[in-house]
Amino acid sequence: MRHRRSYGDPVDLTPRPGTTSSATPAAVEPPPDEPPGDGAHLDAVMRALVDVSPVAVVAVDGTGTVVFANPQAQALSGWGEDLLGLPVEVLVPDDRVERHRMLRDDYLEAPEFREFHHGAGLWWKRRDGGLVPVDISLTPVELAPGRSWTFAAATDVTERVRAQEQVLDLTRSYRMLAEVNQAILRSDGLGEVLQATCRVAVEEGGFLAAWLGRARPDGDTVVVDAIAGPARDLVGPVGTLVALGDRRLSGVTAAALRTGHSRAWAQVSGPAHEPLPTPVADLGVVDAVALPVREVDGELVVLTLYDGRADVFVPSLVRMLEQVAFNLALAVERFEDKARVERLAAHRRDLSARLLSAQEDERRRLAAELHDDPIQTLAATELRISMLRSRMTPGRESRPGDPAEPEKVLGMVDTVRDGIRAAITSLRDVLTGLEPPSLATSWEEAVCTTAGQVLETSMTRWSVVASPDGAALRRWDGARGAQALRIVQEALVNVRDHADAAQVEVRTHPVDGGVEVTVTDDGVGLPEEGVHPRRGHRGVQTMQDRAETMGGWCRLERVRTGGTRVRFFLPAVESG
Repeated sequence: MRHRRSYGDPVDLTPRPGTTSSATPAAVEPPPDEPPGDGAHLDAVMRALVDVSPVAVVAVDGTGTVVFANPQAQALSGWGEDLLGLPVEVLVPDDRVERHRMLRDDYLEAPEFREFHHGAGLWWKRRDGGLVPVDISLTPVELAPGRSWTFAAATDVTERVRAQEQVLDLTRSYRMLAEVNQAILRSDGLGEVLQATCRVAVEEGGFLAAWLGRARPDGDTVVVDAIAGPARDLVGPVGTLVALGDRRLSGVTAAALRTGHSRAWAQVSGPAHEPLPTPVADLGVVDAVALPVREVDGELVVLTLYDGRADVFVPSLVRMLEQVAFNLALAVERFEDKARVERLAAHRRDLSARLLSAQEDERRRLAAELHDDPIQTLAATELRISMLRSRMTPGRESRPGDPAEPEKVLGMVDTVRDGIRAAITSLRDVLTGLEPPSLATSWEEAVCTTAGQVLETSMTRWSVVASPDGAALRRWDGARGAQALRIVQEALVNVRDHADAAQVEVRTHPVDGGVEVTVTDDGVGLPEEGVHPRRGHRGVQTMQDRAETMGGWCRLERVRTGGTRVRFFLPAVESG
């Protein structure tokens, strides 16, 4: 497939209404029977001047036949001396031949000097079919009355046009750089930035196709991370694994990954400047470049660009594109840092959860020790004191060693017994607080047990509303469920000690991403100045810490009708 350079639409070598000059045709009339003299000498001088002209010059007679071509015209056309005697249309692009004939006939009716620049889209067709951008000027020369030639001077402006295109490519690349920077600022994830970079390269950079790939640790394959343009037909959609030796990669991608430096097709095609491999060339690709970005999780990322024009990726453009790759590398680093922070935060949450779990284990151990030693001891002491009292009942026969004042002793014994009972009750309350929440049955039963224990001696009525299908426990793991129950427990303690409430309700319902729990009372409500933890009391802060440790949140709200609501959310356990 031959790709035409995009300098403009090809047009005719003959003039059209446009730039004109008031110069009149030069009259040259060498009569055939005139002996050689000054006229013949002048004609020879003019031919010599045309021959040494740096531009290509051809002369066309009234029938459109080439009757003269200087060496430059013969070389530029590729026809050599065979150009003489051919119709001038052999120098016109195929799709403009018929129009050229019409314009040539119109011009011959009123020939005059005209000059055309490449801005009009002029092309000179070579014998091999190639097109050369040119500037052309037309000069009519009258040889005899009713007989004239038209001289066409064509200047090859390929280098000028190439320079203009390079400036345009740089301008587009600057625009591409700006758009990539904006995409970096707007995007929330690395994948979004990579895809935006490929899209911008095609839409703003003007390149035929673009794709970003990551070299796998095996060093033999590349995984496609983002793609735009027809490159999908070469390497496949996002996620495709492509072998580095695959000729569809054109060689530049493998070279860039191997060296860690930018590589254009001119650098890997060898001295012969071989054409691109057939799979790439069939899509209209004529030039390619690969730009290393940076490593992501130990895998080097490379940006590959394709273009449909030859020799596009010159050093100046490659340097500009390397700035795009550099900024993209900064974006990769930014998202890597973000991911690292998120990993550290997750690790912190994990450590905090483990700490809480360790605290629960310690509470369980302490509860067991308190149950096995102090409580049993106090219970035995109570039993002994009761037996002592029975021995000292009035009317009972005194024995040696009995106290002299039994009534007084009985009062003292009753006081000790009541104190011991109070100590036992207090220790049991401590045990209730120390024992880890039990979720062996259902969430609703666990909340009911907790509420009954906390509000056992309170006048506050309580109720529990929970999902009958046990959705909370299915969405939480053991650690989340335990912390949720601890938050409910602390909220109920606050109601008992501070709210002076007649009613409290615990309500649980699943929401997007987790479970939300509310503890609502009809008590005195929050003070206007807000809640400030008192010295030695961290109930509210503890509830918030527990929720945040599990990745959730906890808030205190005023109830419009009076009272306080504790609302907290804990996320569901991520599957997989």
